[in-house]
Amino acid sequence: MQRDIDDYRVELAAIRVASVDVPGVYLDTSATGAGKSYADFRAMEKAGTSLTVLATHKNCKETQGDLCRRGLDAAAYPQLSRKMCQNYDEAVEAVNCGLSASSAVCPDCRFKLTCDYVDLRDEAEKAAHRIATHSRAAMGFKELADGRKYIAIHEDPASLLRPTIDVSSVTHLKSVARIADQACGKAWELEDQDSRHWFQRMREAAEFLMEKLTTAQSTHLLPMPAGAGKQPRAADAKLYRAIQALGVYPNGEAVRVCKAIAAGELHELTVRVDNAFGPGGKVTEHRAVLAVWKTPLPDNATIWMCDATATVEEIERLAGCPVVNKTPSGTLAERHPVVQVPLDIKKRSSATVAMSTLRAVMTGMAGFNRVGIICHREHISAIRGTAKDGINLDESLRRRIVKIEHFHSGAGRGSNDWYTECDAIIVFGTPRVPPRTIKERLIRIGLHQAAARDEKWTAWGKDCWSGLTLSGRRKSVYCLGYRDRDWRDAYNAIVRSELRQSAGRGRAVCENGVPVVIISTEEIGARLADFQILPISESAAEILNAIQKINADRLSQPLPTGEQLSQPISTGTVAELTQPFSIAIIVENGCYKADPVSTVEIATFLEITPQAVRKHLENLESGGFVKRIGERGGWVLSTIDIFRPAQFEKSAAAVAVAVESVDEYIEWPT
Repeated sequence: MQRDIDDYRVELAAIRVASVDVPGVYLDTSATGAGKSYADFRAMEKAGTSLTVLATHKNCKETQGDLCRRGLDAAAYPQLSRKMCQNYDEAVEAVNCGLSASSAVCPDCRFKLTCDYVDLRDEAEKAAHRIATHSRAAMGFKELADGRKYIAIHEDPASLLRPTIDVSSVTHLKSVARIADQACGKAWELEDQDSRHWFQRMREAAEFLMEKLTTAQSTHLLPMPAGAGKQPRAADAKLYRAIQALGVYPNGEAVRVCKAIAAGELHELTVRVDNAFGPGGKVTEHRAVLAVWKTPLPDNATIWMCDATATVEEIERLAGCPVVNKTPSGTLAERHPVVQVPLDIKKRSSATVAMSTLRAVMTGMAGFNRVGIICHREHISAIRGTAKDGINLDESLRRRIVKIEHFHSGAGRGSNDWYTECDAIIVFGTPRVPPRTIKERLIRIGLHQAAARDEKWTAWGKDCWSGLTLSGRRKSVYCLGYRDRDWRDAYNAIVRSELRQSAGRGRAVCENGVPVVIISTEEIGARLADFQILPISESAAEILNAIQKINADRLSQPLPTGEQLSQPISTGTVAELTQPFSIAIIVENGCYKADPVSTVEIATFLEITPQAVRKHLENLESGGFVKRIGERGGWVLSTIDIFRPAQFEKSAAAVAVAVESVDEYIEWPT
């Protein structure tokens, strides 16, 4: 059942407000843009005090501004930065060593009385409505939630509910043991028995983990080493002095795990054993210890988990308590198209392949001049034109890109400014993760036996799914996936949810949203494009540019203003237009059309053989980028539109050609 967004938002807010006086954990999986933030605001008004947890500091600042404009006393916890902290280098050094800067550095800091960071932190502490990042909440949720009547946690709550650290280096643990031993010796000299015992347990924890990283043969749950109780006061300061005295700067994550064991704070310890294939097919074992905390949720507050891709079952596993799904019924109609092109762009896809595909996609989006791209980190330099190997996206296309982020950055998933800065968004690639990340997810939610299953049994391999095109025709798409259900669910929670959240930056259900194109073979519920995009190589792009320039050279007078052009002009020639592959020359029936260009003309212009030109033209014709005018009439540019449904009603022959062109290119990803 499709619903009007205004009615949906009214119900969403009413449910939130009614929940304020009923403590519990609730789930909202409404689509991005449905109005979850406004519903939070209405509930905050009633509650009087609240805590909002968001993915990034940028999200926190945006939310603080929104709440303050609505008249609420709201403040976000600050981000540690050189501008905020006058002793920034030393503070960062302590944090990188796994210590709290406020405990290790601030007490003796000569700038503490004039510190902007401390002032802003205190402001957030005193505010009626606190706003914090997931990472800060994971380190001290109890203190942040204290006295809060309403709590809203946005995006995937796994890292907050079950914070997890991966330690895989024996060398790092040896450094931790040295630091703890140094601190223990100093405590002995000062006859500080509590600290001495605690640092001794910390050293023993490091030694225990070293032994497991050396001897473990399979993934399994570990017994928890004995702790010494709550961390002594000034323990971080004493550890920091030990670090400075030895000149040894340990890995922060290894320090945090050993401190947590000594303090008895961990929920579970698991050793993970992975098999990796090296040169010549040689299999090597990699071991890591995963430390999992469990964040207790207050039982006297109304807590909302707001994640469009979550499930009740997984949230219950993470939270360890009942969760009620209070998402309003029905779905919201998309006011802007969200279209999927089933191509598999991976992290390891070469820049040549990636840029050829992106070139074709952007050519099929010729009417959009402010494009945002969410992609693999590995492809950003080529898109920006800064790749060292020289394989870069065309400059004419780069001018149309106004915003770029990579997968799993937080900004690609949680930021709300994409649809205001862009007029279209491309989600470019599938953000797959290695098996060790799947195991970590399974361990985090308590499925240790599933994590320990042999990768031959979990069976990563070929799969397929069926989806509808924009014109309503059903198509099969081939993809990759896990046969094991638990592994498949964990994979979907990481990979497919990242794609859905990235696509959600377009706010397709909102009137002020923008269209989105998704380049991936994953099933995420989007409609498939009727026109399968065939990559345009750099050489093929030169052919398209040649046709454009040859036509421009033929023009002897300025063009009049025309609404059919990509941008109206009043003076100047065709060559002044910047939109690639879309210049029109001749007026026919009130529309601008291109003058046909022969194969020989193109070959002469580019100084290559007609045979090479003809090969590229045939490939471009199969992708819909050029048209042949008769057998000897030459070639003209043709524009495909990813967002336009195919007109299958024209003829049975047209249907057959359209279907064949799509099916031929959908191949198994590798």
